[in-house]
Amino acid sequence: AVDHQEATITAKSKWPFSMPVRRGQRLQITSSGRYRIRTDGAWHGPDEKEFYLQGRLDAQRPFRVGANLVLDIKEDGVLALGIKEDGTYANNDGRVRTSIEVSELEP
Repeated sequence: AVDHQEATITAKSKWPFSMPVRRGQRLQITSSGRYRIRTDGAWHGPDEKEFYLQGRLDAQRPFRVGANLVLDIKEDGVLALGIKEDGTYANNDGRVRTSIEVSELEP
């Protein structure tokens, strides 16, 4: 059975989306949308250098998600998703739509 989650992510907090995950799951994370970091700046997508979607499993180091990522879960825990950019947020204009397909890996 495949579970499906949808999330809309903005920069209002560092990790605005989280969900529990279990060992043996495979997550397919797909993201789309545009984000404008500074008021006078350009719009960016989730797989560009200036701005991208990031993930974190529990308190481990964050990793880049971008537009597409397949993640095999090794331990039970919590997946968090957020928006990363290489400066400070002067703007919160835009959102990223994220779809997460959860399937079970074969034992």
